Amino acid sequence: MRIISLTALSLLIMGGMTLAGCTGARTASANEPKSYPFTTCVVGGEKLGSMGPILHEVKDGYEVKFCCSECKDKFDKMPTRYLEKVKAAHVPLPETGG
Repeated sequence: MRIISLTALSLLIMGGMTLAGCTGARTASANEPKSYPFTTCVVGGEKLGSMGPILHEVKDGYEVKFCCSECKDKFDKMPTRYLEKVKAAHVPLPETGG
């Protein structure tokens, strides 16, 4: 009978646990926010990153990105107005028969 070191045994067990839980495809968790659908700021309309570092936050389960702190401040004052635009981009378009 061979004696396996505890380190080797723990690596085997951990590796097996990792492989057992891996399906090969990443699935979205119910807790993960819906991704931001635009390449521009939802408030100011500027291209993200053109005004400095991209700012972001999660609001009501949706990721929202901003081009600058002024736009983030405007969003924080009236989030519903801008969040509706983000939410609408996630609604699938109806299929047309034709």
